Amino acid sequence: MFHRSALIILFLFFFGAKTEGQEIDSLEALLKGKPGTERLALLHELTWAYMDSRKNSLALSSAREGYQLAVELGDSLMAVKNARTIASVMRRLGEIDSAIFLYKTLLPIIKRNGYSKMIVPVLNGLALSYSDK
Repeated sequence: MFHRSALIILFLFFFGAKTEGQEIDSLEALLKGKPGTERLALLHELTWAYMDSRKNSLALSSAREGYQLAVELGDSLMAVKNARTIASVMRRLGEIDSAIFLYKTLLPIIKRNGYSKMIVPVLNGLALSYSDK
């Protein structure tokens, strides 16, 4: 019974990893040539796919690109989401002080713009950053 369970767990682990890689490949393919808000949404999804697969430097790069694009498009909510993601990746990379600074910078922007759904994730990230320090 134990042997069978172990095989099932191994199968699910390898199947999940393959699916994750396929998701990244698909998102990267979709991203090519996409303009504006469509590109912005794909970059955000790609960033989280990279984070899920522990490709933190790629996640940081795509989050920064997403942030820059959001600023260029004037999409302040996506700018906040991408900045939060940048802080999260920085924390994962051990850049704790930079992550804390970025999370703290986001709080007044979130409050001013009324992005109440973003307060909890940012505060959680800030708390995790302080606990990692």
